[in-house]
Amino acid sequence: MKIELMKENDIQACSVILQKAYEQAPYNEVFELGVAEGHIKSKYGSENKNSFVALDDENEILGFIIVSEDVWVGGKQAVIEEFAVDSIVQHQGVGRSLMEHTRNHLKENGFVSMVLWATKDKRLVDFYTQQGFSVSENSVVMFGKL
Repeated sequence: MKIELMKENDIQACSVILQKAYEQAPYNEVFELGVAEGHIKSKYGSENKNSFVALDDENEILGFIIVSEDVWVGGKQAVIEEFAVDSIVQHQGVGRSLMEHTRNHLKENGFVSMVLWATKDKRLVDFYTQQGFSVSENSVVMFGKL
């Protein structure tokens, strides 16, 4: 497995992975491919220098992480916009490798913190905790219907 900078022409393959990931628990959502692709495009933006794909030996995408840059009180903050691994290769170290590579890249480029939003699912919370994240005690994500 190798990890490379995500390119715009990776968006479609990443959209398929995202669609498959959201069909599984804990989400169980129907994320149509056209909508998934639009979501990935909007999160990736253009000329993103902090997002990566994990590739197998045949250069097929196994997973991806999309990171945007923000500035917060302590300095540059990375916002993990989307992170998914193909269901076929989950629990094989792809996500861990992507996160480790991304963390090293961010440190080398002057970022001081990372933030992400995750579903309250023990499996996800455990994974992110193992990656150095902690559950915020003073923040909550809120949604409203229009």
